[in-house]
Amino acid sequence: MSEPQTIGPLVVDKQPQEIVLRFCAAQDSYLAVPPNLEEDLATLAAGDAEAFRNLPLVFDLVGLLGLSSRHLGILVTAGKALSPWGGLRLRGVSAEMKRLLEVTQIIKLFPLTND
Repeated sequence: MSEPQTIGPLVVDKQPQEIVLRFCAAQDSYLAVPPNLEEDLATLAAGDAEAFRNLPLVFDLVGLLGLSSRHLGILVTAGKALSPWGGLRLRGVSAEMKRLLEVTQIIKLFPLTND
């Protein structure tokens, strides 16, 4: 197991059973999608292709109080960057978040997981 890495506004944590992404400062109102986020995530995945190919990719939203348009932009960008590696599942989606994901139709891009 390696140390978590910070990629723009995200922390990427390669664990033995899964690779977990989280927002660094989830409540930061200045959160933005860096122009190189997609490329940086793709480079990280390609650099550890075996792990990214074989482990589930989970975006952990546990404890997040809400999702802004900036959160959604980062989430979609991360999903796009990691789609060649199997795509992201979302964990910790509250009922309010689920409604927002449904209204924006972003829910179609990500399976939800309860584990």
